[in-house]
Amino acid sequence: MQFFEKNILLNFANMRKILWMVGIFLNSFAFAQLSEDFSDGEMVHQPAWIGDTGRFVVNSNLQLQSKNFFRGDTAYISTSSNSNLNTVWEFYVQMNFDPSTGNLFRYYFVSDNAVLNQSLKGYYLQLGESGSTDSYDFFRQTNTSSTKIIDGAAKVRSQVDTLRTFIRMVHDRNGNWYLYSRAVDSINWQLEGSTYDVTHVQANYTGLYIRHTSTRSDKFIFDNLSIQQYQADTISPSILFANVINDSTLNIEFDESIDTLNVFNKNSYVLNNSIHPKNIIFNAFSNSIDVVFSGYLPDGNNVLKLPI
Repeated sequence: MQFFEKNILLNFANMRKILWMVGIFLNSFAFAQLSEDFSDGEMVHQPAWIGDTGRFVVNSNLQLQSKNFFRGDTAYISTSSNSNLNTVWEFYVQMNFDPSTGNLFRYYFVSDNAVLNQSLKGYYLQLGESGSTDSYDFFRQTNTSSTKIIDGAAKVRSQVDTLRTFIRMVHDRNGNWYLYSRAVDSINWQLEGSTYDVTHVQANYTGLYIRHTSTRSDKFIFDNLSIQQYQADTISPSILFANVINDSTLNIEFDESIDTLNVFNKNSYVLNNSIHPKNIIFNAFSNSIDVVFSGYLPDGNNVLKLPI
C-alpha cells in the first residue's frame, strides 16, 4: 500500500480562493482470478464449490443463501484458489438476525485444506459476537488454533436484527493485510485495520463457513465474490475544490473515494511547514475531509501538505 504527499497552495484571503496542485492516484486491479455472483442460478460450475453444498441454495435474488436445518450445526463450502500474496478479495455478506458467537459467519481467504471445519492453515474474516455491536475481525488459523490479528472497531447496526456489509481484503506483495468494509448505502471503503503476517503461504482453497442455531440456519446470504490480482496505488486523487468552513476549518473534496489508511494521521498534515491540525473528519458520502486547526487560518498565501 503506497501513500503520496500532496502540497496545495491556499489563499485564505480574497474570498478564500484555493489554488491547488494535482498529484497522483491510481486504483488498478487487473487479471481477475475468480468471480462469482451466482447469476447462473447454481454453484457447481465456474467455479465449482465443494463441501456442504446441499446446505446452500441460490435464492430468487440470485444470491447464495443457507438452507433451513433442523438443529444447530456448522456448514461450509470451498473452491480452489491459490491466491495469497498480491491479492484483493471483495464480497457481500448479509445475516438476517443479530449475530452472536453461536451464529456467526467466516470467510476463509486462504486455506490449505478444502474442509473448512477441520484442522487447517489459513486466514479468515469473522462476523459474529455477542452484544448489540459488531466488529469485523481477522484471524490466522494454525491447525485448530485461531489468533486474532486485526480487531475491527465496534459498529452499531442500522437495523437491529440484520447485518449487511461489503468486505474488501488486500494482501500486498510485502505481506501486509488491509481489511476494509463498506456500508450498503455508501460508495467508500472504511479501513477496519491492518497487520503484517506471512505465517501461512500455502493457498489451495477459499470459501465460507457458518455456525448457526436451528432458528438462524437459513438466514445467511453471500454474494458478489471477486478475487483479483492486486496492484499498488500509484496515482493520488485529484482535489475538486477546497472551501473554508469557518475561521479554523478547511473542507477539501476529492474526485474519487480516498484511502482511509493514513487520512486520520494528523501529523501528516502540515500548514506552512509548521502547523498541524487538531482534528481530521472524514466525510465518506462526499469524498471529502474537514481539516480542523486550533487557531485561526492565516490570511494570504498558505501551503498545506496532505498525506493523500
